[in-house]
Amino acid sequence: MPVGFTLDALFEYDLTIEAEEIIPVVHFLLGTEGTKKPDIKYLYAHTQAYSQCEKYIRKNLPNAEVLETTSNGESARLASAKGRTLGKQGYAAIAPEIAAEIYNLEILQKSIQDSKDNVTKFIVISKHETKFSGYDRTSITVYPQTDKPGLLYEILGYFKSENLNLSKVESRPSKGKLGDYIFYIDFNGHTSEKPAQNAISALEKVAFVKTLGSYKRKY
Repeated sequence: MPVGFTLDALFEYDLTIEAEEIIPVVHFLLGTEGTKKPDIKYLYAHTQAYSQCEKYIRKNLPNAEVLETTSNGESARLASAKGRTLGKQGYAAIAPEIAAEIYNLEILQKSIQDSKDNVTKFIVISKHETKFSGYDRTSITVYPQTDKPGLLYEILGYFKSENLNLSKVESRPSKGKLGDYIFYIDFNGHTSEKPAQNAISALEKVAFVKTLGSYKRKY
């Protein structure tokens, strides 16, 4: 599941993706001092962390109220602050192990993510373009100038005609009029190569295209 804030920022700001990193993610259940799992009434969690631990939460914390936060660190900070301010048990957070030390929380359970092979893709951004490596991925946004039947089919056809393999297609509301969408597309190849140039050039005739970067693939 992509992070919407990240996608929106990539479209809005003039930055370049120069690398991708695939990092294993282990989630911990942290609680205020003296809290046991049956005591948990409020669980602070970032949307992404919640989605990766949803089955665990439904099974083990069915009565906990889940409170959405902006980051895993913020989840731990809020649980700790509420526990100190109100002097009560029952506050918990989904956060990394180090947050327990930083925010003086107790580790109630480790590795609570639903998939033991849980990984997250992170991107490295800069203002510099990367050179061709021979094993690259390119990320672009496509904002169609018109809406018509078969539009997405037409867009994907440009990649098919250049024999470019797609690894992701996502859509996000443009924050303009209702039903207006921006497509986020990843494909194998580098913008220095002719097939990528041809596909992007063709797309630019029917949509606003922003190249987010070409970078060495990790998978």
